[in-house]
Amino acid sequence: EGEEAPAACLQLEDSWRELIDGHEKLTRRQCHQQEAVWELLHTEASYIKKLRVITNLFLCCLLNLQESGLLCEVEAERLFSNIPEIARLHRGLWASVMAPVVLEKARRTRA
Repeated sequence: EGEEAPAACLQLEDSWRELIDGHEKLTRRQCHQQEAVWELLHTEASYIKKLRVITNLFLCCLLNLQESGLLCEVEAERLFSNIPEIARLHRGLWASVMAPVVLEKARRTRA
């Protein structure tokens, strides 16, 4: 849990329709449910990618600069607060629930 997920793990198909065989036979309500689940998956994957940029680019860059004696007046802990913990939480949620239970199951069963 909380390990850095490879970028490939966060790649999604363009639409949930690519994952479900016979999607044209779903009721309107079922389609709306699928859209809601897909929006949740897409939003979470996008959020994790953005958190990765914040922690791996901005935070690490600042810390490296500070090791070189630059920008030492910037309080990294105050600036980035609990973002690393939030990132770990969301990666854990993705790795333990969203990817295996929702996404991979749909890819495997096509239903």
